[in-house]
Amino acid sequence: MSKAKMNMEQFSNVVWCNLEIVILKICSYKEWDAQKVLVYNENPDKLNEIEVVNVFICDENNPIFGNAKSYRESAMLKGIYLGHHFGLPGKLNCIDDYNIAFYHPDPGKIIWCYVIKYVLSIFAYKQHALHFKGGAVEYKKRGFLFLGRGGSGKTEMINALCRNGAKFITNTHMLVKDNYVQGIKSNIRIRRQGKEFYTSIKELHSDNVYGDKALIGGIFWINYNKMGDNVIKKLNSQLAIPNIQYFTEAVINWEMKEDIADYYHSDPFRFAEYINFKNRMIKKVCEENEIYYLNVDIFSNEGFCKTINKMNEIISGKNRKNTLDHQQSGWLSQ
Repeated sequence: MSKAKMNMEQFSNVVWCNLEIVILKICSYKEWDAQKVLVYNENPDKLNEIEVVNVFICDENNPIFGNAKSYRESAMLKGIYLGHHFGLPGKLNCIDDYNIAFYHPDPGKIIWCYVIKYVLSIFAYKQHALHFKGGAVEYKKRGFLFLGRGGSGKTEMINALCRNGAKFITNTHMLVKDNYVQGIKSNIRIRRQGKEFYTSIKELHSDNVYGDKALIGGIFWINYNKMGDNVIKKLNSQLAIPNIQYFTEAVINWEMKEDIADYYHSDPFRFAEYINFKNRMIKKVCEENEIYYLNVDIFSNEGFCKTINKMNEIISGKNRKNTLDHQQSGWLSQ
């Protein structure tokens, strides 16, 4: 069903969500609770430079829905959004690459749980980039990635580093391409004492936010512990790859394989091309970077200092290598 069949007059409320490589134009017939999504009431500055995806928050009885055609459309009717995200039933129609319609009593939840993850994964592939779940900081002109399972301590480590000289890049969504990392602007979910709330990056980190792409310095697979042991151990690419594939790469981590298969109309050849591209990119990232298993007590002085010392060691090693490569290149050209 095409966008032209929708009654555009009902969508009087428009807000924008800047995802760096794509912008969401979120249209609704009334205001909604946007605490889960970083939105702008006016066009973002980059609107003329980036592709726009229209997201229509519809009435439950809008004829745009009809019969569910895809796995996710059927799952949404049962209240299954993505991965472990579930709740009240909703309705969905992924019309095409640039138009998504849905209904839900809490629209922000669907945008946060599903739309952002799905759109970023599709458009990352269009731009030959990887969509990762994880955190990252900029430190001494290098980007350091902090990856791991849910609850492993990524957010706590990033917050500690940002209080001590690093700049915030991302806490959830990142894109990796050509060994650079770019954070995606989105609100952050904070868990405290069994409750969760959402806050913007600027509210959490004030002006200490790095807004550009950063050359990757190193990657840490983090596992927070309270035992007082602080272990930093190099992880070879063969061990890093399966962990990153299952817990960091967006499609597998958030269980979007059915969504991607439907996106390619169940064509096994195109689906395989998509998966093989991601696997090649993950292998390349792991082979081109130093990766460390970081099993530390984040809140101990020793654990924090060991992490900072390792980051400085990585930077010094890369700087020495760059200097040597430059000298050798100059000698060979003489």
